[in-house]
Amino acid sequence: MNKKIISAPAVQELMRIRSCDDKQTVMEAVERDGLALKYADNTLKNDPEVVLTAVAQNGLALEHASRALQENRHILLCSLQTNGLALQFTVDANRVDRNITRQAVSQNGLALEFVDPVLQADEELVRKAVRQNGLALKFADVRLQADKDIVTAAACNDIKALEFAHFGLMEDEEIWTAAARQLGCKALAVAPASILSNSKVLRAAAGKDGLAVLQYADATLQNDEELWVAIIRKEGLAALKKAPFPFLWDDEEVWVAIVKKDGATALVEASGQIRQNIQVALAAVSKDGIEALKFIDKSLTADLEIWLALIDQDGSRILQVAPAKIKKSVQMLAAAVRKDGLAALEQVGLSLPKCQSEEVWLVIIEKEGAKSFAVAPEKIRKNKKVLLAALAKDALALQYADISLRKDAGIVMEAVKKNGLALQFASTELKADQIVVQTALNNDQRAMQYVDETLRTELDSAKPRRKKGSGHKFSWD
Repeated sequence: MNKKIISAPAVQELMRIRSCDDKQTVMEAVERDGLALKYADNTLKNDPEVVLTAVAQNGLALEHASRALQENRHILLCSLQTNGLALQFTVDANRVDRNITRQAVSQNGLALEFVDPVLQADEELVRKAVRQNGLALKFADVRLQADKDIVTAAACNDIKALEFAHFGLMEDEEIWTAAARQLGCKALAVAPASILSNSKVLRAAAGKDGLAVLQYADATLQNDEELWVAIIRKEGLAALKKAPFPFLWDDEEVWVAIVKKDGATALVEASGQIRQNIQVALAAVSKDGIEALKFIDKSLTADLEIWLALIDQDGSRILQVAPAKIKKSVQMLAAAVRKDGLAALEQVGLSLPKCQSEEVWLVIIEKEGAKSFAVAPEKIRKNKKVLLAALAKDALALQYADISLRKDAGIVMEAVKKNGLALQFASTELKADQIVVQTALNNDQRAMQYVDETLRTELDSAKPRRKKGSGHKFSWD
């Protein structure tokens, strides 16, 4: 048989009538409604298991626990997890505890009311409280009610918190701007006249609620150009059609904002001048990728900057439909590789051994690592800049360099500093160079096997040897 579900109010009424001292019955009741603990027998109000079950369901049930359990730190913390206001039912010693009070105000900022006065002046705790509930500012120390950062945090949560701020901050432009940006028309609905005539505050609110701010704006701002631009950024083309400024139809900044909001299709209603604007076109491409080409002026469809933006948006696959001149662009190919790696070369039918561009190879090395250098064409193997980029990834890439670079002391030094074993790929002359060799050995003694035989003999003969019968003295040849 299914167990009958009893509503929370019914549980309390049942408990009140029974004045229950049966633990199982009480446990079942407080699992459904923690406040039913009120009607439990006093013995059970002092039972940790019963009380923990109750406060886990409703932290305010702590009010009905025994005094001893109200003082219990573990039970209190469990209560605060479900309702920070349970702090009011514990002893003073807990109200001055930073960890306890921090948990309380994190769950409900209004718990600041029950914090010890010393902590009501604690900047960190108060900031946490007002961010959770701005109205907690009411219970902050008077010094913090005059703190601009604290008041701003409170106002951004609930504009009505300004009622408890120092009078000097109640109409502060910066506070209202921050709050309007966060709350929009909710802030304007209670703003004084001085704020409703402030263009900066209204523009901030427009970023949140768009056209709706006009119902609160002072008459002097109804035709404010900057305010309308802010509204257009939020609402897009729909707002432009309502704006009392015909010249905004040819404004680059306005159309960039519209395209970001509505996409490239909005350009259907734009003038030829706007469709030819490179910044507007770039915004369209960033929003809609290759589909944007249908709406921008044809003169821009062969612009390298446009195609570079397309690579960033759609990846190297767009090379398949790019104009021949664009496909051959080193900048374009480098951007494609940077985006998609070696797969980008396949889009233009180019293999690594055939790629001769330094710029592209530098991107390949950065993207794919030094292993790619193994199949580089001869021209690239002779390129000092590309080789150094490869060595920065893996010093053993020296083995793939042209012999002219393996004879370069500066190049080889860079390699052996990073990995002494790279000495094996140095030229014969540099394997006999004492400075190069010593640098390699300092990095890895195993490099000795690659040292020129004559120099290796000299180095071996210079090593200290132990005297017979001595554990610590050396003799030198």
